[in-house]
Amino acid sequence: MAQSIAVAYLGKGSDDTRQSDRLYLADQRIVPGPHRSLERSVVYQDPIQIYAVADDGDALGHAAETVLAVLDRHRLATQLEGGSFDEDWIYRFIQDCEQALARLLEPRRGAASGVSLALCLFQHDTAAVVTIGSACAFLCRDRQMIPLPEHRQEPISNRLGLMRERTMPGSRDHIRVSLQTGDLLVLLSDGALKALEPAQLNSLVLQPGPFIHTMRRLRDTLLEPLKKGDGFALVSIRITDPADQEMPAKVINKRKHLLKKDMRRYEALQHPFSRREAELRHGLTAHRWLVPLIIGALLVLIGLLLLSLIWPGFLPGLPGR
Repeated sequence: MAQSIAVAYLGKGSDDTRQSDRLYLADQRIVPGPHRSLERSVVYQDPIQIYAVADDGDALGHAAETVLAVLDRHRLATQLEGGSFDEDWIYRFIQDCEQALARLLEPRRGAASGVSLALCLFQHDTAAVVTIGSACAFLCRDRQMIPLPEHRQEPISNRLGLMRERTMPGSRDHIRVSLQTGDLLVLLSDGALKALEPAQLNSLVLQPGPFIHTMRRLRDTLLEPLKKGDGFALVSIRITDPADQEMPAKVINKRKHLLKKDMRRYEALQHPFSRREAELRHGLTAHRWLVPLIIGALLVLIGLLLLSLIWPGFLPGLPGR
């Protein structure tokens, strides 16, 4: 299983406009906070790891959130059902994104900008990288910052949500690479690419020093030139051990516990209900002990009342026969 350290950032412009950039970090969606910059980090050890940045150009980010919700649902379903994260999985995920976005964007299709996506799927000691639209992915190895796919130098105009039918990702926007210890993979939304020149971005990412400190300097540099309303999403993953080794028992037990929580979340995604119903179900589940307690108290009260009727004076203050 691949062992990695990942750090993710969301940044927005100088105003308080909600940004359209979104993140997926290992196994969860990251929601923007109230501050101008948001940071999340994780040390992860799992055979399957998924990282993504998405941007829809809309201040509310609904389309980007939709794409990451589809990603989350596909990940949960595949893990719970013991499926494979192969090329067909990528194809089905993209097709479902197109269908979900078609429903979301249909009322305003003329003004819709679609969703740019950079996705990195770690499976044991390999990584599948998909880039659609203006989002980009880079592999940093041997002091070089290589775009993935390597020949993809310019943003591709075809974004998710703008094509009814999308073919299987080809060599233009999809690649699979073998992982090595020390590899660094960087996913960037177009906001980050607009803020820095390629040479400046290359210099910041490849500068020596601790991984987290380097990424924080990159974040701080990205925040400086952002214009009003602009934002960016950034995910950096450092591979500490790509070896496909047996998972320790402690990790297995932790994953089993998390998988049970994932199963409940997946069932909720498969069978959606209203927020009020969700709160009610949660309340009933969290307070199941109240039901037998109330029933027991009622039975005791009825018993006392019967005794007071049979034995006058048993309960002071209650009239006997």
